[in-house]
Amino acid sequence: MNNNITIGDHSLAPKEFNGQRVITFKDIDLVHQRPDGTAGRNFRQNKKHFVEGEDFYKVCADEIRRNKIMDISAKTHEDVVFITESGYLMLTKSFTDDLSWTVQRELVTTYFNVKHPKAQKSKSNVPKLGEVNAAARIISKTLKEAGMPPQYRAVAIKSLYAPVGVKIPLDGVTTDKQLFDCTAIATKLGMLSSSGNPHNQAVAAIIAKLPVSESEKELVPFQNQASGHAGPTWQYAQSVVDKVHQWLEEHNWPTSITVGGKTYKVTYQRAA
Repeated sequence: MNNNITIGDHSLAPKEFNGQRVITFKDIDLVHQRPDGTAGRNFRQNKKHFVEGEDFYKVCADEIRRNKIMDISAKTHEDVVFITESGYLMLTKSFTDDLSWTVQRELVTTYFNVKHPKAQKSKSNVPKLGEVNAAARIISKTLKEAGMPPQYRAVAIKSLYAPVGVKIPLDGVTTDKQLFDCTAIATKLGMLSSSGNPHNQAVAAIIAKLPVSESEKELVPFQNQASGHAGPTWQYAQSVVDKVHQWLEEHNWPTSITVGGKTYKVTYQRAA
């Protein structure tokens, strides 16, 4: 049975090692539409920041074949590096284009967010306060460097501490500006992928063609309601939604949208 996971227009075969979902450099380059070797080069250049056993695993070819983790040539004898969710987020922090934010969100929510029956029964899955403190320091610094406004950083950190029972008061902190991520824009405009889901990547491709000012977009946190995982994503003002709608009308609602050599197939579900 094919249990591949679709990220945008690409299909990934799930890989698991040591009880958690992992990904390869080749997979990262594929879904982020980067030249072959990009993720591996970034890893080697910054390897001192990665912790083996936490951010990545180096697994010998024999073990991969023995445990049927992934298909590799019988002649292959080289070790394979598997990247965990934390390693992936560190590795792609320099990927700041709109498409990368969209792909990162999809990978986190649909690929890495896998529930194991044994893990669900174990209380050890609840993070320890020390682990949350360490994660909060790293995430806060990363979001600040990425330019996320302070109020949104506060909301993101609050979501990290919620699972361990630490309440962070945010009275007076407002984040009520009406913004839309690419999925919400696709939903509003009825843009669907071949699988019938809101085509956020097609929206990101259109936005990449448009003049969008800094005042029309913000880097804000999102939270997966199922897992509680928090992360950053670009969201846009209503004016950008209007620009995307105008672009679609000017181009007669095209069923193929191309940017950067990549073509996205789109169908439309118009409101009655």
